[in-house]
Amino acid sequence: MTSPPSTLSIDDSIQILKAEILAPDWRLSASRGQRLGEALSCLKRRYSSRKAPAAILTMAMSVVDYMMKTGERVPPAAVDFLKEALAHVVGIHEQADFVPEEEEQLFRTVYGRFSLLKGRLGAGRSTATPPPPPPKASTAGPGDLPSLLAALTGTLEQAERLTEALRAAVAGLSQALPEPPLPEKAEPAPEAAVSPPAAAPAPPVSRQPYLATEVRPLALGNEILGVPESYVTLVKDLGRERMAAYARESRVPARDFKRLFGRLAGAFRGPLAELPEAVLRDLVFPVLVPMGMEMPQGPDPEAATVLLLSNGHRHGALLCAEVGEEPMALVRFRQGADGDLAGTAILADGTSVRLVDVSDLLRREGHLTVAPEELP
Repeated sequence: MTSPPSTLSIDDSIQILKAEILAPDWRLSASRGQRLGEALSCLKRRYSSRKAPAAILTMAMSVVDYMMKTGERVPPAAVDFLKEALAHVVGIHEQADFVPEEEEQLFRTVYGRFSLLKGRLGAGRSTATPPPPPPKASTAGPGDLPSLLAALTGTLEQAERLTEALRAAVAGLSQALPEPPLPEKAEPAPEAAVSPPAAAPAPPVSRQPYLATEVRPLALGNEILGVPESYVTLVKDLGRERMAAYARESRVPARDFKRLFGRLAGAFRGPLAELPEAVLRDLVFPVLVPMGMEMPQGPDPEAATVLLLSNGHRHGALLCAEVGEEPMALVRFRQGADGDLAGTAILADGTSVRLVDVSDLLRREGHLTVAPEELP
């Protein structure tokens, strides 16, 4: 299915998918089918760097295209598969953690069912005949009972798979809800007898953002965030018009940073500066969208500055309304993991910013390049 460039946001697209999952009527009108196609296309651009969701969205788009051409004679198997695929996409979007092994297994499962569906639909087209007259009453005899039971079992299995997929999507929504805060522990009165000290709890496992010594502040939507300076590859103010084009395409071409004189690699620092010109010219950075409570569901519409981030051989771009000109020293950090946000960083001037866990964000959504020594 090919759809024109969509103005839908990521959040609007997810809401459309949820509505179609619960819709009792699957006779898609032209406008309704086009709207669903736009939502799927928007999400496919969003997840273009991840194999499982991109492939599931492609399969769902082909089924929608088939249903639009078929009209009212839509096989129930196609409806069941599409609802299940949409539920998986919603579940992936709502799930904060990215586990490549689980997504690979999900892709194999959905692709297997898609292959079976294509076989059924292909067999139905090759043996298509004029619709038979309505069956007469009481035509089934005792010998037909096994085949009827087998058909009923297959229908129940399809319903069970769809129920599990919907249950997984609801579980993802439940996990996104914040846990209630624990009550603060009251300090003992000065005159109270001092009891033997209890064993100190084990310290939380440090994640990579906690090791930062300098933080680059930035504005993303209505949120003031920060990223460890060690991940910053490039900061470039390109204006809102260029940022809007990047947001629509969900990608930033590296060649847009080429200077009038000099090599393209000279525009970057870190791992990107070591790549050959031929590789850099074709490199495209995905637009990163950090996840977390109260975080925007898509790129900032007021963005005017692109912030490129790199971690090893993974790279991506944040579209920011504003980025600090210089990094600031990190003086204190309060742990409080929330999606892609590791906690709160207190900077040297007393400013508090929510620190992005760039390592996990790039591992989930970043573009992977090979090491320079592995290039031919």
